[in-house]
Amino acid sequence: MLRLALSTSEFDDSIQKGLAYYRAELFESDGTAKYYNHNRYPLDMHCVCQAILTLLKVGNTDEDIQLATKIISKSIDTLYMSDKQRFVYQKHKHFTNKVNYIRWTQAWVYYSFSLYNNFLSKQAD
Repeated sequence: MLRLALSTSEFDDSIQKGLAYYRAELFESDGTAKYYNHNRYPLDMHCVCQAILTLLKVGNTDEDIQLATKIISKSIDTLYMSDKQRFVYQKHKHFTNKVNYIRWTQAWVYYSFSLYNNFLSKQAD
């Protein structure tokens, strides 16, 4: 984004280093998106959504697409409340915050999941 807006590649090395750190430190092998690099809790839907956006818009490699797919699947398994047809806000080690934050949780889910679906449909064309 910055590269296009400023028509420069000056920051590419820094962006790639940051993205490499992000991939290595903020995701577990099962696709869990972490809030902190040193602790998996709280599990947070905003972290999931930001991961999808970052991996597809900044990374955009085959590995990033596979990781985004894994992250979505894991978030549905761990954070989706099928009876309420929405996602929880945060899941901590000993409790879950199920408050329905429309703007902070649900809107970001719809945005990031639709971006992901749109991205895949364009690749299929």
